[in-house]
Amino acid sequence: MRRAHRSLFARLDRLSSPTARERCLRDYIDVVFQARKWRNETSPPGRRSLRNGYLRFLRGWMVDASSAEGAVLKGWVESRFGIPPVFHAGMIEGVDSAGYMLYLAERMRESGRTNAVESQFDLLYEFVQYELGRRHPGVRSFILFRGVRNLADYRFVRAPSGTARCCG
Repeated sequence: MRRAHRSLFARLDRLSSPTARERCLRDYIDVVFQARKWRNETSPPGRRSLRNGYLRFLRGWMVDASSAEGAVLKGWVESRFGIPPVFHAGMIEGVDSAGYMLYLAERMRESGRTNAVESQFDLLYEFVQYELGRRHPGVRSFILFRGVRNLADYRFVRAPSGTARCCG
């Protein structure tokens, strides 16, 4: 991804402020993915496609991870990292379950109405990796914590130490 957008990363290298780098990324995405041109588009599907960028999907996922926007983000994770969703508006027991079918239907419907949102997520992911490297040189990994709304909806397994670990 960095190779495809090397001009962006060369510009980022010259900026010392994290705020300036973030602004540079947003401006770059606006230009490359024509994010601001949706207002000039005359066809409703064209307007919707250009307007539906990565920010819409991140916001929707943050409000409700089981939303259609959440399905698109989970689909990106599944396609890039091979991590299938285990919960989307209910437990997903397998690829033939009703939960998985709902997830797939929402993922396909919403990602079909977007302006290359998976490519936007790819670029955002690469930017985050770049930014973490700049802010924390030498650190190779981070522990991330994630909140859940309905803890009872998740499966738990016992870790070797006997402490509970969430699997959903």
